[in-house]
Amino acid sequence: MNKNMLLLKISIQLISLYRAVSIFIFILFYKIMSNEITSLLLITAISSDLLDGYLAKKFKLTSTGGKLLDLFSDKYLNCISIIFLIIEGYKLLPLLMILTKEIFVLSFRSISINGNFIITTNRYLGGIMSFTLWLAVILHINNAPISIVDVLVIILGLLNCLYLIYKIFSNISNLKKVFKN
Repeated sequence: MNKNMLLLKISIQLISLYRAVSIFIFILFYKIMSNEITSLLLITAISSDLLDGYLAKKFKLTSTGGKLLDLFSDKYLNCISIIFLIIEGYKLLPLLMILTKEIFVLSFRSISINGNFIITTNRYLGGIMSFTLWLAVILHINNAPISIVDVLVIILGLLNCLYLIYKIFSNISNLKKVFKN
C-alpha cells in the first residue's frame, strides 16, 4: 500500500473515530453549548457515518479494524442518542425497545455458524431507523414541540420492537443451533 493510500485509510478511520468522540462531547456538554453548535456537532457526526463508508468502499480500503471501528461508532452514537432522550424525559419503554434491538443485533450479528452470521442486518432499514433516532434528538435540541418528538420515539420504538421480533423468528433455526450447543 502506497503512502497516499495509507494516509487515506487512516483518515477514513479517523472519520469513524470522530463520530464516537463528537457524541461523547455532545453528551457531556450539550447543556452548556448553544443549540446551533450542538446541532452542528450531531449533524457532522451523522454525516461522518455516510462519509467513512463511502470513502472506504470507493477506494477499496475496507478492513476488519475499520469495520469494527465504524460499527462501534455507529452503535455508540445510537446508544448515546437513546440515553440522551431518556435523560430528557421521553417515553422510556419505546427507548428501551430501541436499545434492546441495538444490543441484540450487535451481539448476535457477531456470531457465525459455518462462516455464516446467525443474524443478518438490513443496512437500509437500519439506516432509516438510526436516522429517525438522530432526527428526534436534533428536533429536541432545536425545541421542536415535545409531541412531535414523542410520536417519533413511539413509532421508532414500535418499529424496533417489530424488527427485533422479525429478526428472531426469521433466524430461529440459527438461534436454536447456537443455544443447543
